[in-house]
Amino acid sequence: MGLAKQFRKLADYLDAPDFAASRRLRVPYHLYRFFGRVQAWGKVGGVLDVGANRGHFARAAAQCFAGAAVHAFEPLAVCQPALQKMARRFPQLRVHQIALGDRSAEMTMHENAYPDSSSLLKMTERHKELWPKTRDERPISVPVKTLDSVRSELGSGPYFMKLDVQGYELHVLRGAEAVLQDTSVIMAEVLFE
Repeated sequence: MGLAKQFRKLADYLDAPDFAASRRLRVPYHLYRFFGRVQAWGKVGGVLDVGANRGHFARAAAQCFAGAAVHAFEPLAVCQPALQKMARRFPQLRVHQIALGDRSAEMTMHENAYPDSSSLLKMTERHKELWPKTRDERPISVPVKTLDSVRSELGSGPYFMKLDVQGYELHVLRGAEAVLQDTSVIMAEVLFE
């Protein structure tokens, strides 16, 4: 991208009426704008951050969805200190140290040295080739539940669900049939390779 184009993009951001608000809240502008569109569609009673990692999305949701409960689902112990610190700062944030899937069980998670790439699925060689920093992993045992099995802990919907579970999204959705009936928006990471 040329320098002139970068300056134009920056000027567009600075000119936008909600850019200052996103900056004050320390919420990425694209996410702040998306949250605004979600709120325009209707009430959000709860935000489900499935694959919360260290909680960047959960923090942004807690700041932007006033009055909504935010549930962060993350099984990795390495991510818990940041999530617990955030939960102390935002009382509407509840941390669930579990993975979600299509059945309740203890399962093997492939914990990656780069935590963002940890998954209940074994990483393919192609993934490691494309992202070399994801090569090192170790198997750990984590509790897995279905989203439907924890529904009573979620409060009332409608829900806004964010899914980022490294390819395990369909398993999470299969275990959420009842919750999906009360979910108005799903935001999911999708990679085609």
